[in-house]
Formats: sequence, C-alpha cells, structure tokens
Amino acid sequence: MSRDERGRLNLDLPPSDRPAVVAAHAIRWGCLVLLALLTFRLFPIAGRLDVPVLAEGDIAPVEVIAPFAYDVPKSPEEIEREAAAMAATVPSIYVYQPEGADSAMVELDTLVARLQAGVAGDTLDIAATSAGVRLTPAELTYLAEGGRLATFERSVRSFLQRQLRRGVPLPGTLEAERSREVIVRRGEVERFARRDTLLTYETFLESRWATHPDPNAILGDQVLLKIVGRLFRPTLVFDTDETTLRRNELRATVDSVKYLVRAGERVIDANEPVTPGAFERLAALRAELVRQAEPTGATWWGILGQVLANGMILAVFWLLVMLYRRDIYDNLRHMLVLTVVFAAVVIASKVNLTFSVRPELIPIPFAAMTATALFRGRVAMVGAMVLAVLIASQAAYTGVDAVFTAVVGGVAAAVSVRRMRHRGDLLTSVVWILAAYVLAEITIAMRTGGPVSEVWAASGWAAANTVISAALAFLVLPLLEAGTGITTDVT
Repeated sequence: MSRDERGRLNLDLPPSDRPAVVAAHAIRWGCLVLLALLTFRLFPIAGRLDVPVLAEGDIAPVEVIAPFAYDVPKSPEEIEREAAAMAATVPSIYVYQPEGADSAMVELDTLVARLQAGVAGDTLDIAATSAGVRLTPAELTYLAEGGRLATFERSVRSFLQRQLRRGVPLPGTLEAERSREVIVRRGEVERFARRDTLLTYETFLESRWATHPDPNAILGDQVLLKIVGRLFRPTLVFDTDETTLRRNELRATVDSVKYLVRAGERVIDANEPVTPGAFERLAALRAELVRQAEPTGATWWGILGQVLANGMILAVFWLLVMLYRRDIYDNLRHMLVLTVVFAAVVIASKVNLTFSVRPELIPIPFAAMTATALFRGRVAMVGAMVLAVLIASQAAYTGVDAVFTAVVGGVAAAVSVRRMRHRGDLLTSVVWILAAYVLAEITIAMRTGGPVSEVWAASGWAAANTVISAALAFLVLPLLEAGTGITTDVT
C-alpha cells in the first residue's frame, strides 16, 4: 500500500454507541426484573415455608413445624351443620292478629242478614249461595225451621269470638312444626308456648261442640261446619321474616375456627402418614401462608432465590423475543405492552386466590388472545406457556394441575384467534378455548380418578374465565393498538 493510499485511510474509530445499546437492553430487561419482583410481592412464599402438597394417606417427606400460630378453619359442611343446629333452636314466631276475628264478625253479620232476608222472602237457597255457603235442600229446610237461624247466629258468634281470639293458624301450619315450642307474640309481649297447647285448625273445629246449637242433629252439625268454614279467618300468622332474621343472626354466631395451632407446634412428622387431622392442619398452614402479604420467616437468600426463579422463567420469553423477533424487542412500546399484559395476568392470578385456588381461573387466555392479535400466534403461544409455568411454580398453585390447565387454555387461545378477521370470530374462539379446557379437565379426572361432578364444576369456572378473558381482550385491544402503533386484523 502506498503512502498516498495510507494517507487517505481514516484510522479514527467512529464514536461508540455502546452506552445507548446498554441502556436500551437495560430498559427491556428491567421490565423483566419488575415482573419478577411483582410476582414475588404477590406470591411471597419462599424458602423452608413452602409447605408440601400432600393428600390423605400420603407419607410426609419432611417434618413440618408451625412457623407461627394459625387457625384451622372448619369445613363448609361443618359450619353448615353447626349453623343449622343453632338455627333450629330458634322457635317459629307466630303473631296474633285480632283483625282476623274482627273480619269474621263482620262477615257473620253480612251472612246472617242475607239469610234472614232469604227466609223472609222464601229465597233462602239463593241467599245462602250468594253468601258463599252451599247448602243442600235438606239443610236449607232444617235451617229455615223454628227460628234455628237466630240460634245458629248466636252459637257461631260465641264460638268464633272465643276460639279465634285464642289464636288459630292456617290449616297445616302448626302440624308442620318440628319444635315442641313456638313463640307467640301479642302486641309487644312474647311468650313461649308448647305447640300441643295451641289450637290447630282441626282442634278449632272440634271445639265447636262446646257451643253447638243442636249437637244431636247430623244436619245441624253439617250446617254449622259449613258456616264456620266460610267465616274462618286465621288469627295466628307465622312471621316468616322475623323468624328467618333471628335464625340467621344465630347462624352468624357460629365460629369458623376449629382449633388453634401454636407457633412451634409440630404439624406433621417426617415419614408419617397424612391423617385427616394432619391434612387439615397442612391445608390451613398453606392457606395462611398464601394469605399473608409478607414472606414470614424467609431469609434474604431465600427471597433472592425466589425472585431469580421468577426471572429465569420470564427470561425464556425475553430471550425468544430478543433473538427471534427483533422487531418486537427493538420497539420499546411493544415490550412495555407485553410487560403490562404479563403483569395483568399475574395480578389477576393473585386476585383469584381470594376466591379459591382454581387453575381454571388463571386468565392466560386473555394474554394469549391479545398477544396473538398484536404479534401473531408463535409469540403468544410461547408467552402463554411461560406465564403458565410462572404462575404454576408459585406455592399457592402447586399441586392443582395449574401448569397443564393453564398451558392448554393459553395455547388454545393463541391458536383459535390466529385467523380472526371479524368480531364474530370471537365467539368461535371462545368455543374452541372452552372445549380445550373441558378436555383438559376430563383428562385430569381420568388420570386422578376424580368425580365427574368436579369435571363439570371446573368446566364452569373455565367457561367463566374464557368469556371474561375474551371480553376483556376485545375491550382493551384498541388501547393496546394505540400503545403499540399496530393495526390488528380485527380493526
């Protein structure tokens, strides 16, 4: 090379852009670190406090000591049994209503007036029918003879005034009572009364003999029964609202705590079979650990390990995007949107624990559907699987087939929306996702020997998750399009 050629060469290094590149990578991987920290903050169990998931009859691999005092709750069945027993101690409340007796007296006056007019006009049959009393010709003849109407009027009035004011409920009401005692309220005064001391409708009718105007006449008794039956009004009324209120108040007093496990107490020993009592203690400890907001008893080393574990799982997706979808990785807005979608799934999975540990409710279909619409199906499928592993690796979801269920639902969501062109295709996607969930639940039941009822229950939760995820994806997609600058096929 000549001296002139060497002189024309520029041997100065161009200005380095390394700081900008490092900053760009730091921002994108900083999103991963924030997600790992968020996951740990919401699912903080780490270190030795990760309680093993065991079933009754299993052999405990390690000794479990209660790290703090906690309550062992009663099962819903136990609470319901105790609540029902407590509620049964509240007698039914019957309220005396004198208006029934007053109404019967008014009706009696009207009936007698019509019958008297019928006797005077020789139209007793028409008068009785119009008054609502159906009498045979023989009974009409009997009632019209010898001033019997006045005698019957005095007898019926005395009978109704005396018995209705004692209190008579509707037919069959007292007979349905199981308790031997009820509460009778007259005005502001309440008292206990033995059920067999109160008048039933049957004993009310039997008491007519005390004031019967013609106890030896069969026709007379038939006429009296028809008139009394027409005029009967209940004066003891079952107070449904007050009885239910008092029973519910007593039901609410049932303590949900079965017993207390003290700090340092052995929950179960190593190599010991899991008895029903040990199982409920282990389950209560796991539930308490999930409920607590801080990783009680965990060391900083354990906390760091948990955060690193979360970060390593998320790194699978971050590396995929960085190496094979550079267009997404280089666009900071795209990475921020993916971070927000991942964070939404993690937060929703934590919210799910406030209701129950149902892997069918992990909203991975939401993330898969939105990611597919924005970045195509391959990215969404890997993202769904990474999210499934991330959530299922948390102690709260271990032992409930969360990985299998979440992966199936997420992959089905990513596949089902890859060719979505119209909003109507969303319904088709929901059907495919739900079918995948149902198949997954059937597979789990076949493998574990679970009952068919659990398959239907889990499928119901999966249906709710699918519909809600699809609806949310449809609603937030315009916002995500604006955030990424991507126009999806749906739009």
